[in-house]
Amino acid sequence: MKPNHKYSILPFNQCALCGINSDLKLSHIIPRYFGKSIKGGSQTIVDALNPEKMPKPQDITKVYLLCGDCEGKINKWETLFRNRIMPKNKSLLAPVIYGEWMLKFAVSISWRVLTYLKYSRLHLTDNISNKDFEKFFPEIKSDSNKEAETALNVWKDFLMGEINDVGIFKQRIIILNGANFPYENPNVVGFTIFQEDGMLTTHALMKNFIILGLIKESSILKWEGTEIDPVRGELGKEQKVPEVYFNWLADMFQEIETSSLMEWQNRKKQNPYNQGF
Repeated sequence: MKPNHKYSILPFNQCALCGINSDLKLSHIIPRYFGKSIKGGSQTIVDALNPEKMPKPQDITKVYLLCGDCEGKINKWETLFRNRIMPKNKSLLAPVIYGEWMLKFAVSISWRVLTYLKYSRLHLTDNISNKDFEKFFPEIKSDSNKEAETALNVWKDFLMGEINDVGIFKQRIIILNGANFPYENPNVVGFTIFQEDGMLTTHALMKNFIILGLIKESSILKWEGTEIDPVRGELGKEQKVPEVYFNWLADMFQEIETSSLMEWQNRKKQNPYNQGF
């Protein structure tokens, strides 16, 4: 790993998960196959900061983060999700049973998102082409820093097998079917935080799925059918989300649509020969 490489975010040359001094691998914050599956068409990629559209989508966010062993550990959970939850031609509306690996998969994403947001200096709104999009990439409020650091450590210990549950730092999964929210786009990949009405979560948007990593709970916000069971659960049941989250996500989808259109128009002006989708 090159210390000053553009993909370097850690202030140390150790695996962010196990802490071993090692040559770090380029790790995607969101599993690579989510971005890869939408690269071939006229789809939208939100790479943490800058919404952009075809014909030249960039790779989704990746940084030097994990050693080879930890990268392999996380890859096993990612493979289980890809093969059992999102195989080709399988309806997302049909009930799907999952095992204890699902919580590992979700926590691995929430941990990567929060680790990236902690160390990366690239997560700045200066890079956002549409300034109306800035509100969806807030910094964690200072009075929540302690809880965020605790969540990061709990998720880390859980992934390393040092503890058997995540306690209050639970995980939620939301399934998108294309008609849940206004302007819903099931071909978006990106991450940020949701920080409203006393609740704070990491927020990973992965095509038809959203993973929320709970950092601070709010007693006034009610969720149904979204919490990931630590042992065995079922996807496909009815899900309900709080109104404040519904409105926040609907607004985000609308801004993604606007930002993608702006970016696409700018690209066409810069290169008039790239007209086709």
